[in-house]
Amino acid sequence: NDNLDEIVYEQCCIDNNGTGLWSLEFGHGDMINVGDFLPERKGLEVFGCLENIHGVYLADAKSGEILKKYDHIEDTTRALAANFQSGNDSAEFFFADKSKIYEYSDSIKNSFSLDYGHTTFAVWWTGTLECLALNDTIMRKYNSEIIFDEKDINSVNGSKSTPALTADILGDWREEVIFPTQDGKALRVFVSNYETNYRIYRS
Repeated sequence: NDNLDEIVYEQCCIDNNGTGLWSLEFGHGDMINVGDFLPERKGLEVFGCLENIHGVYLADAKSGEILKKYDHIEDTTRALAANFQSGNDSAEFFFADKSKIYEYSDSIKNSFSLDYGHTTFAVWWTGTLECLALNDTIMRKYNSEIIFDEKDINSVNGSKSTPALTADILGDWREEVIFPTQDGKALRVFVSNYETNYRIYRS
């Protein structure tokens, strides 16, 4: 709340002046997400997966207080938090354990049929306010319906299978995805072709 950015790196947070705000000391993890995942709470949350001690955690971004922690018996390789389903104010949380969807209440929605074992990105793409899941070069809805499956492009970053960039760089509030071509000679920028009635303005 000081109008300045902080750095969240693995399981620690560094203030704008370079001093440490908190450290969880959980060891290495392949993925973290930072956002307002629980609108009923004040502030932001951090959701991440763990390799050394396994499992996932949900922490308060300002203090590092652990809000939820799920222990697992093996390296939890992926974690993702975003709003994928309408009718639920909070985000849904996914991680590489049984490919299930976990809400903050720990309930499991078995209707979610995506294999989230290696999904690392959420993308605002269609005309709704819900995200799509991006894995490698394929976007899917929560019911596994494929929305985007472009050929002649590659993901990057090894086993992480990410785009070169996902960001709102053109047009309206939705995001574009950028991938290199398979021959490595060019970058391709993909823009949503869905109409939307929503207008979101950034101040």
